[in-house]
Amino acid sequence: ALSGWAESKQLWCCEKMVLGCPVAAIESYDCTAAAGNWLAAWSDGKKEYCCKGGHATCEPFDCSAGITNGWSADKQKWCCEYKDLGCSTTAGPVVFDCSAGYGNWLNGWNDNKKAYCCNGKVVCDPY
Repeated sequence: ALSGWAESKQLWCCEKMVLGCPVAAIESYDCTAAAGNWLAAWSDGKKEYCCKGGHATCEPFDCSAGITNGWSADKQKWCCEYKDLGCSTTAGPVVFDCSAGYGNWLNGWNDNKKAYCCNGKVVCDPY
């Protein structure tokens, strides 16, 4: 333990705040282990070390997955703020994936997606 710190305090501070950690404890973080589930699987100390320390890319959402109309409000807010994707206007999402559902665009797309995609992005021929 650090001079004057109880071992329990040092363990807590290392785990939660990445402070007072023995060098071996910090270097033992494997930032590739469970990286696909980092938000749930990693301890606060590992998140601090790997994410904030620049040893791993930690993003709570995959902004390239799914359609923006199906995203949670949290995902839409985060992706818009940090990736400039899925941002809303009063007319709906600004960006649509015009290749998704293209084979059934006439019946499958909502009016906002038709307006976005059929305005020069893809050919929307109803015949």
